[in-house]
Amino acid sequence: MKFNSRLLLCAIAPALIFVAALSTSIWGLVRTQSEFGHYTDTDQAVANGLSEMYAQAIMT
Repeated sequence: MKFNSRLLLCAIAPALIFVAALSTSIWGLVRTQSEFGHYTDTDQAVANGLSEMYAQAIMT
């Protein structure tokens, strides 16, 4: 293997690993944002509704 080929391989391999790691981290951030959006839309709405019902039951 020629020196230029080795040098090119040593430059391309870390770049490919960096791109793979970057795409994986972006995918994780998007998934986390989606899951948190689901939580705030559903679970938090249910918790607020139950809290409101509980507050109304105490007042009567």
